[in-house]
Amino acid sequence: MRSAWFRTHHSSAWRLGAVMLLAVAFAFSAVITNSGYAADVDAPYVGPALTTTISNTASIVIPLSGAASPYPSMIDVSGLTGTILDVNVQLHNINHNEPDDLDILLVGPTGQTLMVMSDACGGPTLTGISFTFDDAASVEIYDNTDGGLTPCNSGTYRPRNWSSSAEGSTDSLGSPAPAGPYGTTLSVFNGSDPNGTWSLYVWDDNNAAGSGGINGGWSLIIETPDATATPTVEPTVEPTVEPTVEPTVEPTVEPTVEPTVEPTVEPTVEPTVEPTVEPTVEPTVEPTVEPTAEPTEPPTQPAPVPAAHYAIEPAQLCADPTGLTNPIVRASVAPGTVPNGNVYCRVLAEDGAFPNPLDSARLGDPGLVQYGVIHAVDIFGVTAGGLSYPDFEIPVTVCLEGTGRFIYLNALNAPRTTFEMPSVVQGGFTCATIPAAGTVVLIPALP
Repeated sequence: MRSAWFRTHHSSAWRLGAVMLLAVAFAFSAVITNSGYAADVDAPYVGPALTTTISNTASIVIPLSGAASPYPSMIDVSGLTGTILDVNVQLHNINHNEPDDLDILLVGPTGQTLMVMSDACGGPTLTGISFTFDDAASVEIYDNTDGGLTPCNSGTYRPRNWSSSAEGSTDSLGSPAPAGPYGTTLSVFNGSDPNGTWSLYVWDDNNAAGSGGINGGWSLIIETPDATATPTVEPTVEPTVEPTVEPTVEPTVEPTVEPTVEPTVEPTVEPTVEPTVEPTVEPTVEPTVEPTAEPTEPPTQPAPVPAAHYAIEPAQLCADPTGLTNPIVRASVAPGTVPNGNVYCRVLAEDGAFPNPLDSARLGDPGLVQYGVIHAVDIFGVTAGGLSYPDFEIPVTVCLEGTGRFIYLNALNAPRTTFEMPSVVQGGFTCATIPAAGTVVLIPALP
């Protein structure tokens, strides 16, 4: 059984952000080249997106071992235009007394695969639990080998196959599920055609260990370009970029310099030089340079916080969810940034080394690794209930040890867009202010 699907326009996701991102993309439009790094590699889609939720509400019954029923559970998608920008998966009302047995595989219409979760959540029973899987989530689905200290509550998680490190590609699902190896992130579906049949294979890999079901079925949340709203992009780009640059520079410089100097020197040399040159040069230069410089620069990026901010409110050491801190990263977090929660920092790379080799792929921009990474840190918000909260209410100032170029990959964008942020150096740290969760990277300065 396949249910109806529902479609909603999300203009609010780009209404304010599109203007900022277009201006930033204009200023930092270069890509990774043989000579160095400048901005985003693939010129990502910037504009309105259409988010479509499609659900199959039929229960999936999981036996003591082997294939669930139905196998697979399917969702048919049709009528979407463009290719996938982002896709998330939801599992509704899970009940199982041995969730560690579950292998859940998603297969897209064009053959891409993702092991959504495998050997996760340990032995504690799941009762009425719902999961959302999103590459932008702050944490992976838990392994829960700590005796239940980190329970798998309802919430938003990154996909994870916990059997992969110990068992290689030995997860073996029964036919007609495709053989491995399988994808590890939802981004494997990005850029592909969303239309067609999506299949969810649920398999219990342990004989007689436990049973249950996904009683509320499952859903796909697919984001594609909104073709119906594209005409609004042109009016935004042309008036903002071109009229502000051309009229302010040319009309102000040429009329003030040439007309005042030439007429006053030749016709009335002695009487006119003194009164005309001094009053004309000073009033004209100062008012013209300062007003044009200040309004033009800030729209390209979030405005930097003055250096005085760091002296008045020194950033504190920033901990990960377990309470551990690392001296390479500090953050100044105002109360209420994450309602009923906190902002955490997880170090991906320190002094050019990635302790977990998989973390280099999580930067979201392979060109950064090629250019050279000094430090890389995930900055994310989590509520008291354990839910991801990526859209900060108050911008956060982050400081990375050392000096270099401060790069920011915003977690609200899919795929993530790369920006070089305005920064200041204080006390041996390079500091910048970010508006939302994401990854911050310190790279070497240009030679």
